[in-house]
Amino acid sequence: MPEAATATQPVYRREMPHWGEHYPNQLKRDSLKAALADYILQVNYGGYRPDPRKVLAVKIEDRTTMLHNAGTPLRTEVYYFVEGEVFPQEGTTKLAEGQAPDELAEQLLQQTYEQLIRRILIPL
Repeated sequence: MPEAATATQPVYRREMPHWGEHYPNQLKRDSLKAALADYILQVNYGGYRPDPRKVLAVKIEDRTTMLHNAGTPLRTEVYYFVEGEVFPQEGTTKLAEGQAPDELAEQLLQQTYEQLIRRILIPL
């Protein structure tokens, strides 16, 4: 077996920084947009019905966001309620006539991304 092939290649890539390394404290925008678009699609299907059980689950290690039902958070996740906590105004996630969920998710991110970063990442 050639030695170049057995060089010190890690089996996995480390997500967490080593002590003293700079780690940008930001949410992954793509995963947040996908989670918001998923939520918008769910609450607007068959008429607008906001779901108070839905939460954005932010993974602490890599700052990705997923949509879950409320429950006991995993050890590596922090939950934020979509209706009331992330978007306090009622009707924010309601689709306009002919609007796609991705469009509204992008619009909401453009308006509130900096506020979401401050609101979500300060406790982490």
